[in-house]
Amino acid sequence: MLRHLEGHARTVLPAVRARVFGVPQGAFLPWSTTVDDPDVGPVRLTGELRDLPGADSVVVLVHGLGGSPDSAYCRLAAARLEELGYATLSLALRGADLSGEDFYNVGQTADLHAAIGSRHLAMYAHVFVLGFSMGGHTALHLAASAADPRVRGVVAVCTPLHLHSVQRYIDSPARGLYRKHVLDGLKAIYAAVGARREVATPVDEIRRVRRILDWDRLAIAPRYGFTSAEHSYEVLSVAPRLGDLRMPSLLLVAEDDPMVAAELVRQHLPRRAPGLEVHFCEHAGHLAFPRDLDLGLSPRRGLLGQIDGWFRSLV
Repeated sequence: MLRHLEGHARTVLPAVRARVFGVPQGAFLPWSTTVDDPDVGPVRLTGELRDLPGADSVVVLVHGLGGSPDSAYCRLAAARLEELGYATLSLALRGADLSGEDFYNVGQTADLHAAIGSRHLAMYAHVFVLGFSMGGHTALHLAASAADPRVRGVVAVCTPLHLHSVQRYIDSPARGLYRKHVLDGLKAIYAAVGARREVATPVDEIRRVRRILDWDRLAIAPRYGFTSAEHSYEVLSVAPRLGDLRMPSLLLVAEDDPMVAAELVRQHLPRRAPGLEVHFCEHAGHLAFPRDLDLGLSPRRGLLGQIDGWFRSLV
């Protein structure tokens, strides 16, 4: 019970602190590019680009489900990575900027490919991808696909591997607060799309959704051609691809995560995944790790310090 409560506290308190005291926004340039979608045509992507004079490496940050580059964890990561010598691009997956262009699914790598291939990132010799929560799921799909040879590695933080199991977990009554937070973000994205074009399910019906299962059934399935939510989970889950990763990948799992249970991650790790390094971290909540985190990856403590050490080992 104590460990259960610790996981909630470690997850919620940083979010409360960020809301009360704010997070460093830093100086960034508005970034955009276009990706051609076979169903809806050109889709404009946006993000926050933080150039760093003299840097030869850029980290593409991918937010979690219902999040955006404005999410506190993205802003904090961008600021810390700048201190460590990296340029960053905080990418808004399609629709996360509330532009109404479209809405994304968590197995979709087209946005990442377009961002990495954009002219704004052409100057960087090394590209890394850092995905948070479901953003890490998208990042791992990228690692399993043919990508720009400049992409050196992918990091996924607090990331589920099997979509159906995590859907059942987050849809349980005990996860109601977290589920509402995620769904509120997704509903805002969908409403923006519905204000611009016809959508398969009326916006008012989506507003009444209370489960991730129903979001996937009413929004994701019709938009992306799946017969059901369960069909989308079967096709989009990254777990079956982990044995065939094409680039080094790092998965960081929080033992006390109240949103993505560590046991669910363990259950779906393959017996053999030569491209995947996995660390289970004690005393960590969802996207919330101890300041003195030491995984043996770097003398610099903390989440980003350890990730920096892993990045540097690849170049």
